[in-house]
Amino acid sequence: MDLPTPAHSPHHSSDCIMSLRKVPFFGNLEKQLSSPSTPLPKKIPRKRPSTFLVLQRILKDLDGRDKSMKIIQYIIKILLYHNSSHQSAHLKQLTSLATQFSITRQVLCLGNAGEDIKQLLETKTGLLKQFLLVNNIANALADDVYCLYRIGVLPQKALGHYSEIISAHCWFASIIVALHKNFDSMCRTEVYGTQEELKLAQITLFKSIADFLFCGCDVFHPSFSKGLQAWSGFASGALAGYKVYKKVQQ
Repeated sequence: MDLPTPAHSPHHSSDCIMSLRKVPFFGNLEKQLSSPSTPLPKKIPRKRPSTFLVLQRILKDLDGRDKSMKIIQYIIKILLYHNSSHQSAHLKQLTSLATQFSITRQVLCLGNAGEDIKQLLETKTGLLKQFLLVNNIANALADDVYCLYRIGVLPQKALGHYSEIISAHCWFASIIVALHKNFDSMCRTEVYGTQEELKLAQITLFKSIADFLFCGCDVFHPSFSKGLQAWSGFASGALAGYKVYKKVQQ
């Protein structure tokens, strides 16, 4: 009589033993997924143009050219103001140069009323907006008349005198509106904007303040207007020039 061989016996057949399945190993697969064979391309930082290239672009732009001449014009006026007690041929040349810069800037701005006239005729806006457009148009037209008087196209002295007064008062009104608008814009940017946007908003507000001081001298004619206009004009030009520089640099 044959007895069954015990399972623990070395003579037991391997067919009677149940073999366990091997657990698949996913280590290599995970490694392949986590580290792809082809690396992702690195983000190339945007290279800013050089200062020389930015200045070249500014001088090619009409607004940039105007701001450049304004800065030079009021640097000359500051020098003239602080050397007003000295009379020399050199100072007379600087005075003539500052005047020529002023006239050139006015010539470059001839015809600025066209855009506002087009907007007034084609766009239906509120009463306040229409008033501001009419004010801007009157300001631009008065500037044009005064410019034509200065270069000798319009010889009537009274025409030049009254156009200068109208231009100053219209500009003063628009500056007051701009001050309120720029202050609100700066407050909103301080809450919702970035640091760079806040910096530009502050510069815009400071420029409006400088324009307010400058134009206020033309409207109210204080005794210290010559020095105040020299410095406020330079501040306005420098701040506007910085904004143009940052715009071209981007």
